[in-house]
Amino acid sequence: MRIKDSKIFIREKEYPKIDNFVVLYVGVVLFVQTLLQISPVVTALAATPLYSIQTYLGVLGGGLIVLDLFTTKRIWQGRYSFLLLAILVFAVLATDKMIAYGLKENLFKLCWMAIQFCLVYSCAYRIPGEELEERIKALFYALLTVWIFGCCVSFLQYVQQIEYQEVVNPLAQDTSANWQGFHNNRLYGIFYTLNHAAYVSLFFLIIAIACAVREKRVWVRICLVAAQIMLIVYIVLSGSRSALVALLACLLTAGVLAICYGLKRGGRWKSVLLCTAILLAIALSFFGYKGIKAGLAQLPSAMETTEEENILDRTDITDASNGRLKIWADYISLHEEIGLTGLSPGNYMPYAIREHPRLFIVRNAQHNFPSKYNAGIIYHVHSGYLMVYVSTGILGALALAAFMILCMIRLFRMIGKNKKPGIWFACALLLAVAGAISAVFDEGLFFQNNPQTTMFWFALGVLMRDSFADESEHNN
Repeated sequence: MRIKDSKIFIREKEYPKIDNFVVLYVGVVLFVQTLLQISPVVTALAATPLYSIQTYLGVLGGGLIVLDLFTTKRIWQGRYSFLLLAILVFAVLATDKMIAYGLKENLFKLCWMAIQFCLVYSCAYRIPGEELEERIKALFYALLTVWIFGCCVSFLQYVQQIEYQEVVNPLAQDTSANWQGFHNNRLYGIFYTLNHAAYVSLFFLIIAIACAVREKRVWVRICLVAAQIMLIVYIVLSGSRSALVALLACLLTAGVLAICYGLKRGGRWKSVLLCTAILLAIALSFFGYKGIKAGLAQLPSAMETTEEENILDRTDITDASNGRLKIWADYISLHEEIGLTGLSPGNYMPYAIREHPRLFIVRNAQHNFPSKYNAGIIYHVHSGYLMVYVSTGILGALALAAFMILCMIRLFRMIGKNKKPGIWFACALLLAVAGAISAVFDEGLFFQNNPQTTMFWFALGVLMRDSFADESEHNN
């Protein structure tokens, strides 16, 4: 991620106030999204007019998109953005096709996906290169302070073996109680959604490492290292296997970057040694994870809050995929109804309930989660990529596949040409990798409104911007 040569990235600055306002808007959105992952905040806001803050921000974002079309036109600068906009068009067509099943949920999801594609993905083009690092650090330190507080409270709940249920959001479609604290050998803590909390912690861990490398103030570095430890602790205690897979993928990606750099700078033998060192580091990381987990498992008994053994071994896993293969198979079985334009991002659940009540995703939800089923909620797709197919059909899936292929080709070329990847480039790449892995196992990245989605699209926008800038420099 470059922080110089901003003229390459921003050719004209005709509307600086609009660009600055959009950047400020994206920062506010990310801050609000982070706060709304903390259960007490959601509960408190439910009793105030600020409960609808996401709606207010969504309407404001829609207005900024329209304003941008007539002023800066930066939404077109996001590389291959026409493919992302095609996905939105197909989602609109699906919404019209499924209008009999409702409109409100689709409008909300379409609005926020448009904001991610149009404003967040193009945000990097609105920030001069020399300001990028400082803006990231200023916002991130505020976010990290809030998040680490939540992690610390959650950690104390684990040590004290606190477990309870609470209706976090009494105004939501699903008003069933959420588990909080330490339940079923997993730390939910004070977070609204466990898997989201694990992924936000992983994203913050990646950024915290980059900030620690760049930070010159010793006391801030110490605080960042302490924060990294707490983030790792929460990821381990959450028991989120997909977050751990994403963390491993990030380690492998960092290793590949180091090997590529070693091939260019040190020759074959140095690269062999470097590769060996990386494999050793990954192996040590695995055993380190086992050691951390074993050590954390002893804390409650040391505090005499429980005598239970194997306290961190999950008992809710039914098979290797934990039911995901059945869920994916059920949604794929709807291929004839999905067709070219899909079942829309907000109506595929009521459609499955009404038209296919015997499917596993419906029957199992009805049996195990009756309150959710009565609210019209069944198992979601559990894959962001499959979510695009179900919501926007074959056409949307093809547009996404083309976008992913073009982005990967661009990134491979960029990695091959770079003499030395900077820390911010590595940070953005690892955020993109973590986000891409999250979309394999969960809904993340598409038609969602959460912190990791926003961080992913911003990071990918920066990577695409810099990759084309490097090509421009090479050609010149």
